[in-house]
Amino acid sequence: RTFPDQDVAFVQSVANILASAIARREDEQALIDQREQIGALNNLNRTTREITTAVIEESTREEIERTVCEELANTESYAFAWIGEVDVASQTVRLRTEAGVEGYLDDVTISVDSDDERSRGPTGRALRHGEVQTTQDIATAENHDPWRDHLEQYSCRSSVAVPIVHENTTYGVLNIYAD
Repeated sequence: RTFPDQDVAFVQSVANILASAIARREDEQALIDQREQIGALNNLNRTTREITTAVIEESTREEIERTVCEELANTESYAFAWIGEVDVASQTVRLRTEAGVEGYLDDVTISVDSDDERSRGPTGRALRHGEVQTTQDIATAENHDPWRDHLEQYSCRSSVAVPIVHENTTYGVLNIYAD
């Protein structure tokens, strides 16, 4: 069978309509993605303002750390947060404060001794290297192996460990978890 010119024109019209619909759908999805990104940025900006305001009102290191963890844990973006510091004698991380969770480090040992496998997670690396460490997928990250069973009960998907450093002095590490 041969296609008459009107059939070819009809099929071409259908293809043009289909292409327009696909392009419109892609544009709509791009707008949805942009709105989600703007919403996330607005949430982060709001959280930053709230933390800044709250921290200004606090007078001790303990109050500031507690307030930061509480504000982060109270956002939609994060599940819980904690701050730890290095116990120099044992070369392990000791909990200073936590929010959104209780007893997270009770059965966990995090080391900063580079020869200890428990120092290879984000917290140990952040403290040893003085750099932010992120884990996008805790379930598959090899550096979380020593704590895998412990982490499963908290339903976390990602984490970030941020060293708290000022003028070459490391005060500890802020850890934030998201589901």
